[in-house]
Amino acid sequence: AWWAAVQKLSPHKQVFWLTMLLTGARMDSVRMLRWEDVDFESKVIRFSTAKAGRSYSVPMAERLVKVLEQWRQQVPEGEWVFESPRRPGQPFYSQVRDDKRGVVSAHHLRHTMRTRLAEVGAAPDLARVALGHSLTGDVSRGYITPHLLVEAVRPLMNAVAERYATLLDWGEEKSCAREKT
Repeated sequence: AWWAAVQKLSPHKQVFWLTMLLTGARMDSVRMLRWEDVDFESKVIRFSTAKAGRSYSVPMAERLVKVLEQWRQQVPEGEWVFESPRRPGQPFYSQVRDDKRGVVSAHHLRHTMRTRLAEVGAAPDLARVALGHSLTGDVSRGYITPHLLVEAVRPLMNAVAERYATLLDWGEEKSCAREKT
């Protein structure tokens, strides 16, 4: 039901929601994403707007790379990955109602990402790195350097994306965003 609803959205909102789904990032982190934060060569996204002012990086799943490359070709040159269609030069703003009537919120997608990471066997510290969480408070906390673990997270992000592809019947031939007409 969720996927069918996403497919009915404008291409702008489709790519926005798929980016949240495939990164597990907070809505504001995705909303404030700049093209300079998307490194297509190394296939990494840097979220500079994150909780508590911390920035973090995550590897992009191959499916997300394709979605964002396609999106980049469809949107005008600009600073924001998701520029407001109503206020050019400003980041996109999406009001999402989070109520008890079954509406999926952006934060639900974060919870789902954490569940999917566990499902594909992510160690707790790698799941924390993938979601931009701080590492545990035990004695080894300072021994682990999160930005050095980004590549260790890549196979997990790809596995989660492939799990979503199976669940959503999202084949290679299906495009996530419609072509510009």
